Amino acid sequence: MGALHNAEQDNPVMTIDDFFGDQSASLHLYRVVEAYLQSLGPVRIDVARTQVSFRANFMFAALWLPQKSSPIRAKQGIGLSFSLTHPVSHPRIAPAVEVRPRRWTHHVLLEKAEDLDDDIKAWLRESYGFASLDRAARRLLS
Repeated sequence: MGALHNAEQDNPVMTIDDFFGDQSASLHLYRVVEAYLQSLGPVRIDVARTQVSFRANFMFAALWLPQKSSPIRAKQGIGLSFSLTHPVSHPRIAPAVEVRPRRWTHHVLLEKAEDLDDDIKAWLRESYGFASLDRAARRLLS
């Protein structure tokens, strides 16, 4: 299991339970996604006030609680963001954003465990693979 860290300091202050509070259905979804991400290889988990980040050598995915003002929202769901080197157009993905050259951020909403389907798992594997590379190897692929 990956280490759990607070993103703002070395001492854990906020836990996963703190992050999700009374949103038990969202916490359950988080546990499903976390288990899958842990199966990909070594993962560092950082808990911050607004998101839970997953890192290999670099960040490759984040989970967050959709806000009422968000275009991606649900009463008991979680937002999942992941980075790829290319945009993906898919009905479940909000429009991808190129945050840096060849670094596309994608957002999907998960409302039930079955939403973590084969498509999303494939994108997460791809994202993890790229984030696992060291800086020199990442530059060669850019």
